[in-house]
Formats: sequence, C-alpha cells, structure tokens
Amino acid sequence: MDIGCGPGDTTKELLLPSINFNGQIIGMDISESMIKYANDTFKDEKRLQFDTLNIETKNLPKKYISQFNHAFSFHTLHWCNDIQQVLENIYQMLQPDGTMLVHLIIASHNVYDVLRILAWDTRFASYMPEAMKNISPYQESKNPRKELKELLKNIRFTVYHCSLREVSYSDKKSEYLVSKSFKNI
Repeated sequence: MDIGCGPGDTTKELLLPSINFNGQIIGMDISESMIKYANDTFKDEKRLQFDTLNIETKNLPKKYISQFNHAFSFHTLHWCNDIQQVLENIYQMLQPDGTMLVHLIIASHNVYDVLRILAWDTRFASYMPEAMKNISPYQESKNPRKELKELLKNIRFTVYHCSLREVSYSDKKSEYLVSKSFKNI
C-alpha cells in the first residue's frame, strides 16, 4: 500500500515497477479528489487500485486489517497530527512480517517558535490555526530519531533501520517556508 498517494504518479512510476508482476498496489489518500483523479488516470492499470482513507482514523476499516505485505509513504506523514495513531494503523494493516518504508519529515525550526508566540497573542490567534496545525511533534525533541525508534518499538515494529538526516535550507527556501506559514495574515 502507498499511504498518502496523492494523484498516484509515485505509486505508478516508482512502486509498481518494483513489485512482483503478480502483485497489486493500493494507493490511499485522505483526499477524495486525489483518489478520483488517480482512479481516472490509471484506470487501465489492472495492478493499481486507489481508495480514500484517513490514516489517522481511530476506526480502521476491517477490510484493511492484516492485508498488506508492504507499506510505503513518501513526503506525507508529517502532515498528520497523531503520528502514533498513524503508525499503529500501519502496523495493524500489515501482515505478520510485513515491512514499512516511510520518509517522514521531522522539521525543527525556530520559525515554529515564532508561530506559537503569535498563536498565543489575541491579535493574531485567529490567523494561526492552520499555521499551528502541522508543527512536528519532534519540534522540541533533543533526539527525534531515538523517540521515533522507541515509538515504533512500542507499537511492536521491528526496527531494522531508522536514520535522521539533517538538511539545511538556503535563505530563499526559508523565506518560502515563512511566506507559506504566514499566507493568511
């Protein structure tokens, strides 16, 4: 399964060629319009299927429990507010000995501290709900890799590899981040 598949192109172009010829991939996304687009665009590809799913749900549909050999997610899970629920759902959806490959952005930046201060200020609070929505749960963490690894183990995943790579952005990219965060102000 591909969690947060969006329009389905990564599912089709990257994942589908990588699996057994008899295998099938189900792309899932919270956006009904993305799923409709993916189903319309790739309707002739018999090994692809797309379905709407909020991976943060507390009521995982029974049809998905223990149904998947592999779970993938690229550039998606950082948009989720409850990463523990997400990972618990993925664990439930995997068959025993299933594998998971996830690229999770763990952003930590002092711009988020500024956003918090503005959110507490009554003059700006009404503009801040969207800006505050996607602050990484690891923003304040001294060791996010260790915390994530512990969370995975507590859920009962066997962790073979968990790495953290620091990426620095240029001023231009930082300005872009700030402009997106403050677009409603």
